[in-house]
Amino acid sequence: MRAYDAIRIETPRLVLRPLRLDDAEVLLPMYADAETMRYMGVDAYGGTAADLRATLEMRLEVYRRDGFGLLATELRDTGEFIGRCGHLRWNVGGTVETEVGYLISRAHWGKGYATEAARALLYDGFAHLDVWRLISLIHPLNVASQRVALHNGLRYEGEVTIPEIPVRPVFPAQWDPKLGIHVT
Repeated sequence: MRAYDAIRIETPRLVLRPLRLDDAEVLLPMYADAETMRYMGVDAYGGTAADLRATLEMRLEVYRRDGFGLLATELRDTGEFIGRCGHLRWNVGGTVETEVGYLISRAHWGKGYATEAARALLYDGFAHLDVWRLISLIHPLNVASQRVALHNGLRYEGEVTIPEIPVRPVFPAQWDPKLGIHVT
C-alpha cells in the first residue's frame, strides 16, 4: 500500500495532492457556502477555521492509516486550491464500497474540473486500492454531479441509504483487465 502523503495525481489541468492542516483556511469558505454544500448531505459548515483544522487533523490520521482519502484539488498552472476529491470507504447495505467523491468550489463549477478529477481517481483507484469496483454516491437532485459520473462512463445502478447521508443513487464502475474501466 502506498502512503497517503506520497499521493500525487496530475491531469492536464489539475494536481491532486494530500490535504494538509493549512488547507483548513481555504476549505472553510467552500464548506461555509450553502450552495456548494447543498447536495453533500450536511449543512453548510458554521464552525471556525480552528474547528475545521481539528477535524481535518483527525481525518488525516485515518487517511494516513488507510493509505487513501480526500485530496486537495489545485489548478496545475497556478496552484490555486479549488476543491477536494478522493476515495472514501462506506458501508453500503452491508458491503464495503469505495467511493470516488468530489467537491469543487462554486467559482469553478461548469469548467470540467470535477469530471477531470473523478476520471483520474477512477484510474488511480483501480491501480492502487486493490478494488474491482468503485462507486459514486450522488444526491438524487444533483444533476451536475450525475453528469460527471455519466461522462466518466458510470451508470445508475440503484439507490441506497447509509447512516451518514440520505438516499443516494449509486453509479458504479468495474475494472476489467482486458478492457480497462467498464460499467455494470
